[in-house]
Amino acid sequence: MKTLTGSTLVLKRRTKDGQALEAAVDAQDISDAVAKQLRIRVVPEMVDLGGETLKVVGEYRLPLRLVQPDGARVNLEVSIAST
Repeated sequence: MKTLTGSTLVLKRRTKDGQALEAAVDAQDISDAVAKQLRIRVVPEMVDLGGETLKVVGEYRLPLRLVQPDGARVNLEVSIAST
């Protein structure tokens, strides 16, 4: 859990205007990036995007459907940057 909570996931995506992403980032994209960058398997259903997708460059704090032993929810820091 420490690796998930102490790390920032970095995604680089093409943008239309420097802010709006050409293609939205969804739970599958986050899951794939966690596997590649952190070497931890997270199924897309564990990423709680509230039924939405990420559509603009920025910093996000995403809750995971995962609970630590102390009862706290795990959050994942995600940074989406323009390429």
